[in-house]
Amino acid sequence: MAASTNSECSFKVLKHVNIYAGRASEDFDWCSVVQQLCTLGCCSRCVLRFLGVPLSIILQPTEIIDEIVKHIIRKDDALQEEDAVVDGSDDVVTSAGICVACLGLLQDELNNMLLQQIIEKVQVEGFQYESFHCMFTLVPSIILREHALCNEVKKLSEEIRAEFDLKQFHNHVVSTKDVWKRLSGPLLEKQLQAPFKPFGAFSIEIALQYLEKETALTTIIAELKQKKPRTSWRTKNKRRQKEAFMQSIKDQTKEEATKEEATEEEALHANAEPPEESVGVHELRSFLKAMPDERFSELFDIKASRPSTGCTISSIKCVHDSLYVAGRYNKYSRSLCQTPWIIDGQKKMDTSVEEIITQPLSLAIPSDDTKFSSSGREDVDVRMLGAGRPFVIELVNPRKIHMCQEDMVKIQKEINVSSEDLRVTDLQVVTKLEIKVLKEGEESKTKCYLARCWSPLALTDDALQALGGTKNLVIEQKTPIRVLHRRTLSTRKRVVLEMQAVKIDEHHFSLELETNAGTYPSFFMSPLSVWKTLREGVCTRRFRPDVP
Repeated sequence: MAASTNSECSFKVLKHVNIYAGRASEDFDWCSVVQQLCTLGCCSRCVLRFLGVPLSIILQPTEIIDEIVKHIIRKDDALQEEDAVVDGSDDVVTSAGICVACLGLLQDELNNMLLQQIIEKVQVEGFQYESFHCMFTLVPSIILREHALCNEVKKLSEEIRAEFDLKQFHNHVVSTKDVWKRLSGPLLEKQLQAPFKPFGAFSIEIALQYLEKETALTTIIAELKQKKPRTSWRTKNKRRQKEAFMQSIKDQTKEEATKEEATEEEALHANAEPPEESVGVHELRSFLKAMPDERFSELFDIKASRPSTGCTISSIKCVHDSLYVAGRYNKYSRSLCQTPWIIDGQKKMDTSVEEIITQPLSLAIPSDDTKFSSSGREDVDVRMLGAGRPFVIELVNPRKIHMCQEDMVKIQKEINVSSEDLRVTDLQVVTKLEIKVLKEGEESKTKCYLARCWSPLALTDDALQALGGTKNLVIEQKTPIRVLHRRTLSTRKRVVLEMQAVKIDEHHFSLELETNAGTYPSFFMSPLSVWKTLREGVCTRRFRPDVP
């Protein structure tokens, strides 16, 4: 029964390869191609990949794949006879060793070892997830070897050379990465007890390495970089400065991990050689296509480069999509900033709204980092009353994602108990789409302020009425000195929509302002005003009886 199934699969394979690239005739010598690939050291799956066989056949169990390749090697008149075998065909297919094409990724023994490492890493990390997917980039050695195998097969005949033209080859061949994902996905599903989905929220990022030194690859990458346009040193310098600044802020707000707690990734890298500067797979493949066959043959000989070891994992990183928690906060203190106030690397205040909220939240939901955002902000000496200011916290790479409303109520109570200066309400888990509403409202909403003002001149009813009649006053507002450490110095247009003045005594009055978002009302009344309005014309001069 098994032999019958193998024969049937073999016929399907031959039927498909006979129309490979839409050009090969039915009497095309595929047996020579298969024998050459097997002799060079390809595993059965890579042999079928190079023939352009459909993925559904490549994913069959290894025993069936081996039998299919053996059947292809046999003569056409022996395909339907179960016992007819060409001398030496079994020995060629079942030769032991690491595959020269995939470097063991598609071979059961090595792949099972890699999968076991992945499963152990995910279990140790302790993530909650509903589905998962795997991400990895092929090592450059696999691209190099696939190119070399094509060159060797093309030497068999002119007809075969046309079939294995590199311009058409990769359009018909399933990549090593795609085969590995489809092959390993069901095996990981059983162990991780979750479905394998291409765009799942939980990703397992696998960094592969091939430790055997290949001089040809080093030379090719060096030649590639010489022809590659270089990034301006100014751009690189700006990037480094920004990264260094952001890192210094993180170091101030978070404790550094102790040196004794070496990560698993560092342990895996301990015995590995320093990696080459990364080169993109498509970039390397395109460069090899453009390289003359004679030049490539001088650099690399696939026959003399049988691998003694396969690919290994240098690091495994588990990443889950961010979890978003939103709510509203009221601030009752006039000495509490919204976010950590850090100037020139020094923290100016003991705590902040962000720290009071995120600390209990981080304990309940472990994550790599937290990012606080709110719908606008208030000054450090301004209270936030009323319904409260909407805010959202992004928990980057959270370990826990299943949070019920009872859990959120408990966290909210812990936040409110931790400080008398702050109160949080409506704490809940939200989606990324719902966050957009918060940010959109930040720009479109209006704000009302009430200020008690003093005038050096005696106030008149006419002056106050003139002030109250001012509407839609467009002003030019410079960045305040106190926020220059986090905002660019520039002039921005803001609008005072309406003002209403009420006299208290001869020199004092209350002023109610309605403005758009981003307006600094305290600067409007301050002698150090940064508004390029006609302050004397709108305010002071109208308070003078002698000025028309």
